[in-house]
Amino acid sequence: MDKQKIIKYLNENDINEVEEIKYKENIFVARFYYDFDDDEMDGAFAYADDECEDEKGSELWYEQFFLPYLSDIAVDNVGEILEECIETLDLGVQFISYNVEEEQYDFSEIIAVFYDKNLEIDIEEVLEDLKL
Repeated sequence: MDKQKIIKYLNENDINEVEEIKYKENIFVARFYYDFDDDEMDGAFAYADDECEDEKGSELWYEQFFLPYLSDIAVDNVGEILEECIETLDLGVQFISYNVEEEQYDFSEIIAVFYDKNLEIDIEEVLEDLKL
């Protein structure tokens, strides 16, 4: 598996700061961040303002509307990028997105596991092995 091709593909699709997490030789585990652009942030603010009856910036506004909206965007967009990556590079991939935090909501942290598509991998086991 060519890790540099994976990193290059991710970088070409606006996913930067790709960090390798050492694991097994035939499995590439990467941590990276999906940065929200201005339109995505504006959409999250507008959605939370429209849907939440509480005051803007309240705990409910953040926890049930604004942050979940951003998390969904990250999962959808990263999922599309990784799906195209596995088709292009003929790999298997699984990923997990950590919830966007109120203190730093301009990005979402992602852990992705890339592997030969003929292997059976359980991302939960990989994360447990790595103590992540």
